[in-house]
Amino acid sequence: MYEGSVSLRDNAVFRHNPFVALTEARRKSLGSRGLDTAARLILKFPPARRCYEDWIFRRAERVRAEGGPHFVHIDLQRHSYAARQTRRRTYWKQGRAVDAMAGPFGVERVEEPPNLHFTQDERSAVSRLLAEAGLHKAFVAIEPDTNRDWFGELRAWPMDRWQTVVDRVREAHPDLPVAQVGLGRSGILEGVVDLTGRTGFRDAALVIGRATLFIGTEGGLMHAARAVDARALILWGGVTLPEFIGYPDHQTTICKHVFCAPCGNAGWCPNGHRCMLDIEVGEVADTALHLLNGELG
Repeated sequence: MYEGSVSLRDNAVFRHNPFVALTEARRKSLGSRGLDTAARLILKFPPARRCYEDWIFRRAERVRAEGGPHFVHIDLQRHSYAARQTRRRTYWKQGRAVDAMAGPFGVERVEEPPNLHFTQDERSAVSRLLAEAGLHKAFVAIEPDTNRDWFGELRAWPMDRWQTVVDRVREAHPDLPVAQVGLGRSGILEGVVDLTGRTGFRDAALVIGRATLFIGTEGGLMHAARAVDARALILWGGVTLPEFIGYPDHQTTICKHVFCAPCGNAGWCPNGHRCMLDIEVGEVADTALHLLNGELG
């Protein structure tokens, strides 16, 4: 069962990846969609879903064993790094997220970083964008926003603290621009080069790759920064932990490891959002300046 009218072919993460073959979008018939609706009701029961997923996985692995392609049904729970979900909380699997996803295929530990594949046209378009914005040399990329679709404000850091970090960086390095990327839903910081809303995910990744330092929170652009091998400072709360889904060996992470983490809560917090509020602005600014001083000499 899948949504045949949707394809990942143009998905920002998978686009131009030569190692992934994606299905074409093909709308299902009215009858098939009716069967899917009935099946979804049945699959709400965990035993039924487990049986269904086991059948799909065994069938896909049998095709691979016979020399066929390696089919991955990405919506299977066995490929997820969540053990289970309720309306109020996500319960994470043990170990590292990437290993949890690769485990069903017999891969015990994944060492490769995430990767994105860009065309020369994409790279040229970002070069033009940076030139138009006056970002010709070194600059800092910053993303103070966070995706609130599932976890609400739990991964957000107060905007006034972000502003202090920008002010400290500009005071220490007056000739070093700070460019704000992302959607800008939380507002635009003062004194930044505003690139919000001017890039998609892939363009933002290339901008981050050209930056001297990226400062952000746990989320998509954190993974993008690792994919483009950017120097990054990541502010981490307690929905998950960096050891689970981050890159603590490759990115500088500030995480307070509060007692209630990892909570997985769907936007609610009984502990006053301590995981993010305990991150002091002075620590973030000092760490950013230390990284910049090491990079800029």
